[in-house]
Amino acid sequence: MLFGVVVTLALLITGSVAVFTKGLRVLGAIAIVFALIVPVFGITQTRILVGDFHTLIRVAHLLVGAAAVSLTERIGEHYMQIKQKLVAGKEVVKASGLAPAEGRDATVG
Repeated sequence: MLFGVVVTLALLITGSVAVFTKGLRVLGAIAIVFALIVPVFGITQTRILVGDFHTLIRVAHLLVGAAAVSLTERIGEHYMQIKQKLVAGKEVVKASGLAPAEGRDATVG
């Protein structure tokens, strides 16, 4: 159960960061909604299909958890790619000499 809580919190945190990152807003919204669904399914799984078919629910629970981990990882990868492109773009501007000189305000001509 502790692992499920950790995975859900990680998904919620990465989803929250993604919602405020351009290019990841949709994945962030999906992650937040999914992070709200996962604990409900985890808590109620013991009462769904009690009997011989409960194994199906256990497998579904495993797949939902794997999907949560995968979504967290995917958001993290995309976030790192976006940030690397942003840093690379700043380095190009700085190397080209178009960046304002240090110590001077960019608005002052």
